[in-house]
Amino acid sequence: MYKLKSCEKLTDRALRCLGDSVIKINSLKNLALNFDSCVNFTNEGVKRLSDGFKNLSALENVAINLDGCIEVNEEGLRELRESFKQSTSIRKIRILSCQ
Repeated sequence: MYKLKSCEKLTDRALRCLGDSVIKINSLKNLALNFDSCVNFTNEGVKRLSDGFKNLSALENVAINLDGCIEVNEEGLRELRESFKQSTSIRKIRILSCQ
């Protein structure tokens, strides 16, 4: 699990970098990210992160916590969900977000 809980200094740039990095791990089967209360993350950052998920063909389990990311709304969550639709190997997706 990758934990960035209450990371007030990180911005969308961190999400973009993570998305750019994760795209290179084609064999990734399990993904767990905890961004609880990362208040500087926005829909744009989530979109950039999501871009990195689109071609992860081996991915089976996904858990992403965006609880407390007050600038991420339904638009960002929709991007996130859409990024996993192309994968046929996913068995379980759990996205937590409550503002």
